[in-house]
Amino acid sequence: MEPLLTYLRSQTAELHALLDARPLAQAVLDECLDVAGYTELIRWQYTAHLRAETGLAAFAWPTEYRYHARLPVLQREQVALPTGVDDGLPAPQSVAEATGRAYVLCGSALGGNRILSHLMRTPGLADFAPFPFYSHMREAGIAEWKAFTAFAKTRHWTPAEQHLAAEAAIATFRGFAKAGNGSVV
Repeated sequence: MEPLLTYLRSQTAELHALLDARPLAQAVLDECLDVAGYTELIRWQYTAHLRAETGLAAFAWPTEYRYHARLPVLQREQVALPTGVDDGLPAPQSVAEATGRAYVLCGSALGGNRILSHLMRTPGLADFAPFPFYSHMREAGIAEWKAFTAFAKTRHWTPAEQHLAAEAAIATFRGFAKAGNGSVV
């Protein structure tokens, strides 16, 4: 069987592309996002992370790797965050499930780094600088992605574990899509 990260990338590629094709994602890349759009972007990230991080930061990883929650960073944004968010993903019950979910969350740092570059060049968003969430993605998120990939590469994954990890990653991507109510990345 192929390496876990390659398998997860192939199993989630279609969902990832659908998220990237949403109108708000294009507004970010075109550097034409306005205040309302930035507010929507952060509210979406907060909702998606609130649902996806359930049980992940407290998960008992079998190695020194640990997922670090991003909700505290999102709470530093100058945006009114949503309340009453429900439908969180269940806490992971296995290393494979936790790894699949962490794959999506940690991997989002790569896109977050790119998003930050665009936000910094977008006219009209200076009041939100230094963009705490996306700055965190650049500073700490990339390091966490490297730690995560090192963990994923050093472990032997059975085909059943790879399948569980892919199911968890797909559920996480779907959770991100649901958080966006069909209108955001």
